[in-house]
Amino acid sequence: MTNIALALSLPQASPWVWGLGGLAVVVLLLCLPRLLGIVYIPHTQVGIIEKIWSSKGSLREGQIIARNGEAGYQAKFLRGGIHFGLYPWQYRIHKEPLVVVAEGKMAYVYARDGVPLEPIQTLGRTVDSNHFQDALRFLEAHGQRDRQRGILREGVYAINLALFVVITEERVFSGPVRESADRYESWKAQLGSMRTFDPVVIGTGVGGQGHFRAGLTETSASEAGSKPSLAAATPDFNPNVDTIGVVSIQDGPTIGSGEIIAPEAKAIDGKDHNYFQDPEAFLQLGGKRGKQLQVLTDGTFFINRWFGTVEIKAKTLIPIGYVGIVVSYHGAPGDDTTGDSFRYGEQVETGHRGVWRSAPRPASTR
Repeated sequence: MTNIALALSLPQASPWVWGLGGLAVVVLLLCLPRLLGIVYIPHTQVGIIEKIWSSKGSLREGQIIARNGEAGYQAKFLRGGIHFGLYPWQYRIHKEPLVVVAEGKMAYVYARDGVPLEPIQTLGRTVDSNHFQDALRFLEAHGQRDRQRGILREGVYAINLALFVVITEERVFSGPVRESADRYESWKAQLGSMRTFDPVVIGTGVGGQGHFRAGLTETSASEAGSKPSLAAATPDFNPNVDTIGVVSIQDGPTIGSGEIIAPEAKAIDGKDHNYFQDPEAFLQLGGKRGKQLQVLTDGTFFINRWFGTVEIKAKTLIPIGYVGIVVSYHGAPGDDTTGDSFRYGEQVETGHRGVWRSAPRPASTR
């Protein structure tokens, strides 16, 4: 009876008090893991760590990413799962999406931190960083800030977006850094307008940055006097399909004085740049910036268009009954081979600068 009497004598709480109490319990349960330093990262995201304060002090002048635990954005980031020891009074965690590059596409990369570019460079050199997924290795290998020579092919990548900005055809992955994204959006629009997220495709009538459309009379050798219809004489030649790619490199040392075409960077000891798809190998083999002597023939090529632009041109057709006169603007000056009795100009051997002595045979030539 005593217990019943005590229970009856207690004041009954109103419904709003119970509601507030329940809400407080829910908030506590939601915030308690974070207060205990527990962070969950979904497997479709990465966690960029921002250290608010550190006993190791602040970053040195010119640095953006912390490598040794200083205050600021950290080089190491969190993958999907549960992580401990990240207390809210010391760490701020930014959840960012994984970078996705669609099938058959390319993505371009910009680095916010690293070694400054050298005077002759326009792009940062490629270093071993597991396709930009290891920010600490990138910085320790003296990776360079600014736009990169390396690109990302199709796939899914876990990238520290505090260090790198990734530009895909669909979106710009710019991460948690507080800055204007206008520059990156402008790059994306420019790259998209030139179809540079697609590989260069030669021999199908598509691909490249500049498309050259010509009739047969524009791509064929001329003949003195009247001539029959070349289109009727060569029905199998299609200048929109029978094409080559003319490459202009935008990075590296310049060509010599008096030259207008960069010489071919030939393979050495099995090392090749695979038709400009490996910028580092191209430069190590002595490649130079400017319009290239080597051209692209039929195939698909994943070329960084920040590194090299590609113009698609129709091949030159020399039908049967015609001759081709080649005037070369590349090569060493040649000696005249016509002799003293020839009074109508000079001719040089094939490969030298000037009018070539040997005429190409009827065919589709580059």
